[in-house]
Amino acid sequence: MRSSLKTALLALALVASAGSTLLAQSAVQVPDRELEALRYYYRQSDTDAVQAEIRRLQEKYPGWAPPTDMDSLFTGGPNAGAVWDLLGSGQVQRARAQLDSLHENYPDWTPPDDLVQAVAVAEAQQEITRAYNAANYSGVVSVATATPAIVSCERVNNAWLLGDAYGELKRVGEAVAVWRGVIDTCSDSDLAIPTLEKANAYTTEAQLRGLFADATRKYPDDKEELDALLERLMAGRKFPAGSDTASTARSAAASPRQSAAQTRASRAAAASAAAASAITSAAQAGDWSTCVAESMTPATAEIRAQRAWCLYNMDRPTEALVGFEDALTQGIPADQARDVRFGIALAYLKMNMAEEASQVASTADFSDEQRRQIEASIIEQRAFRAYEGEEYAVAVSYLDAYERLMGGTRRDLETLKAYALLNSGRRIPAQDIFRRLDSTLSTPESRNGLEASGAVFIPY
Repeated sequence: MRSSLKTALLALALVASAGSTLLAQSAVQVPDRELEALRYYYRQSDTDAVQAEIRRLQEKYPGWAPPTDMDSLFTGGPNAGAVWDLLGSGQVQRARAQLDSLHENYPDWTPPDDLVQAVAVAEAQQEITRAYNAANYSGVVSVATATPAIVSCERVNNAWLLGDAYGELKRVGEAVAVWRGVIDTCSDSDLAIPTLEKANAYTTEAQLRGLFADATRKYPDDKEELDALLERLMAGRKFPAGSDTASTARSAAASPRQSAAQTRASRAAAASAAAASAITSAAQAGDWSTCVAESMTPATAEIRAQRAWCLYNMDRPTEALVGFEDALTQGIPADQARDVRFGIALAYLKMNMAEEASQVASTADFSDEQRRQIEASIIEQRAFRAYEGEEYAVAVSYLDAYERLMGGTRRDLETLKAYALLNSGRRIPAQDIFRRLDSTLSTPESRNGLEASGAVFIPY
């Protein structure tokens, strides 16, 4: 039960906004999705925001009036916002249950198409990940076929999973079509190299060269890097498994001259240890380029993981992601696996793939600090996404959550919050933030905020 003071304040807000039409039954219906912001502001007891949102709705839907009992906003129809909230927090199963419950309780209600799609995509994301981790490659193909929206440039990891699945199923032609789709469709040249590296595991030389030709046509400025990669991959195929040359090499290695073989093995081990030392030294010195150059053919899972960290620090997250995942597959020691999964989550976040990062975080055994860092970055990206989608109230709620989690916030996020408040009609709190920012450090951005919010600038 809401307090009488709260009810009185909101009643004043309604009277000010709706005037004499408030007491009349509104003949104009507003789509339920449009009422989510009003519900949110009402729950927050934000009378200024309630007034502003009612004015917005009345301008968009002339003749509409808010209900005399604002509590009916929560009981008079389905609240789809709860489903969005559950999706936003990564609770996909609960989101589905909530959506099904709304269907059951309001049989005449049609949920928004974007909500239905969002729930379906979130479920498919979980299914394709589970199928791949269980080596259920037919299941991976089935999920991708049933929900094509999950195989996109924004979710490129799913395209890689699908390509791998086709490869494992010996359906290499279809795998090549997936990899070619990534190269031809996606506009980010950074996606091409890890795609080609993945393709190398399953394609013939002719197929791989064809994909490289596609990549070179698409990204002519990267020809030198692509040529170097092709040369490296071809060198790795010099003694392919099952070839006569490889068999001869294996026979020689298994000959009775064990002392010579042991000597060669010792030298190889020494060379590997020296290479690992050089890679580690370069990484510790922050020489990411040398680290990557020295680890072109990583001999162990640990070196592969170190290479991935260097790629990440060079702002090459897609290649880093592949490296981290390969390190896990190759069998990195358990005491290092947590940090590798942390790297996977960070790589996803650097690619602006917050939902995928959230999926990793939900199952990883992160340290408290790692989990705090990942959760903060996820919340931050969701706030920016909500703002760009003009869901300003949602953006504010995410930014508030970030501040609670981190025990403070950054100047750029405060600026974003002020603009979100301003765009949602909450001018006074927006002005307060802009004034505080400008009094701390006056910049063109803070002065622009003062002007945009209509605040009076007083020199301090």
